[in-house]
Amino acid sequence: MFVGYKKTVLGSTIIEVVTAFSLIALGVALTLIVFSKTMESSNLYVKHKAVNAVNEMIVEQAKAMNYRPEESDSGDIRIISSLAILPGHDSLRIVTYSASLQSSGKQLYSRRLIKKIHDN
Repeated sequence: MFVGYKKTVLGSTIIEVVTAFSLIALGVALTLIVFSKTMESSNLYVKHKAVNAVNEMIVEQAKAMNYRPEESDSGDIRIISSLAILPGHDSLRIVTYSASLQSSGKQLYSRRLIKKIHDN
């Protein structure tokens, strides 16, 4: 700390500054704790988990080149993929992925992709 010529800092000023910084840090920490607890129990968190679970299923099916209808569970979330022929195009399929809550059946997320299927 820079102290100019013939200027002094009182001890009480230093204590006030340290106390203020401590209170600010405590307030920020409590805010972050409350925010993280709220996010864990909120609907937004559940929807985010559903999007990630659907994306994982899409990646797995793309790696295996296997677009058959499938069901999987990710905790309280059920992911279902279904397959339909694109009208007018025999080699194209519409793959629909949907994620819903197992407990209530409420749909959280849905995604449709068009894939070219090679029949062997």
